[in-house]
Amino acid sequence: MTTFRMNVIVFVLCLMTTFAYADPFMSYPGTRAKAMGGAFVGVADDASTVWYNPAGIAAGESFDCVFEWMQAISQDTKLTTEKDNLFQYGVDPDTLNNDKSKYFFALKTSDTIHNPDIGDVRGGGALYYISPYTIDWYYPPNLNANNKAFGNFREDMNIFGFALAASSEDDLFKYGATFEYINIKFDTDDLYLLTKDLYDNYDVYRIQTDYNHAFGFSGSFGMLASLYSNKEQGVNVKLGGTYRFHSSCSADTGDDARTSEEALNMEVSELIKDQMVFRKPASYDVGLSFSKSFIHLRSAFLFAGQYGITDWTKTNNAIENKYEKSSLGAEWQLAFKNGTRIAFRSGWYLSEATKPEQGWPDVTGLTMGVGFLLNSDSLGLDCTYEFRNISFEGSETEDISLVSIALTNTIF
Repeated sequence: MTTFRMNVIVFVLCLMTTFAYADPFMSYPGTRAKAMGGAFVGVADDASTVWYNPAGIAAGESFDCVFEWMQAISQDTKLTTEKDNLFQYGVDPDTLNNDKSKYFFALKTSDTIHNPDIGDVRGGGALYYISPYTIDWYYPPNLNANNKAFGNFREDMNIFGFALAASSEDDLFKYGATFEYINIKFDTDDLYLLTKDLYDNYDVYRIQTDYNHAFGFSGSFGMLASLYSNKEQGVNVKLGGTYRFHSSCSADTGDDARTSEEALNMEVSELIKDQMVFRKPASYDVGLSFSKSFIHLRSAFLFAGQYGITDWTKTNNAIENKYEKSSLGAEWQLAFKNGTRIAFRSGWYLSEATKPEQGWPDVTGLTMGVGFLLNSDSLGLDCTYEFRNISFEGSETEDISLVSIALTNTIF
């Protein structure tokens, strides 16, 4: 017990010294996780754990697959702040087209590994593909800068990855890691260059570039600890943490980037590389979960909380912002005599920018969902609704609704 407590202390200290993805512009995968407000790092017990906490892959003995469809069902509009409105530069921010469907697909397997030297340990692996829905966001001009790229950013992101995980001999600790290839396509139709002369006169030029792709690599490392488990009482308490590395995505625009002013063309390419968001940020999440089952009532409750920070300062030379995200989630599951189960879920989260005065919004989300498990837990259907409010400090707000539907199957 003393060794276990020491491992927990070391585990928590390691998490406190690192930098999950409190990205207010992305819709994460996993209908169940999203329905719980994204508070899933300390739960990590289904296929979506490849994104939230890869250590959870080592739990159980099964082969699982999931296919998820996600879509925004309300209007996603291009954002502008009142202070730095694009209209003052003669730019009309049109409404975005939000009819693109996005997907998440994962194959996860886990089993017990029999090793005569160290005993029985659990191990697992997964392959996955994520194409998240990304919300258009406005990057404001800096009126104090002589030359500044600004405008509306929109990304079409594709992530391919694999994960591996293993447990300790006593199964109290689990460790996992992922490796990802990321491809991002940028919508560059609404990017502009703001220039200021010695007399503080401003000119705006639309940036034109035929090179609108970035690609690179990223990954994550996760840990999951069982703090307390009592099968007779049906109580389980878990602590989890995930560190996500910043991506290496970059795009060499060369001499391709240009404006209508030929004299600026050479400088535009360097400005884009320094100021556009090609790389994805580093981040960490720490989460705690508590579950309690009631055998006589054929039901179980799950509560989870999570805190994370995303460091956007490493994405380019112009951003000086970080995001703090807090999430709370709950699940109530009912079982029937025929083996069918139904689960009701709800969640809340808040993402706050450390420097909202730079034009970065605060985001509040409310989530809810329902899930069905059929055929003795082998086949499942999950549905989630997410309401997200994006609010700029002292100016406008935007509301957007997102839905996702997932089919899950446990083959054995």
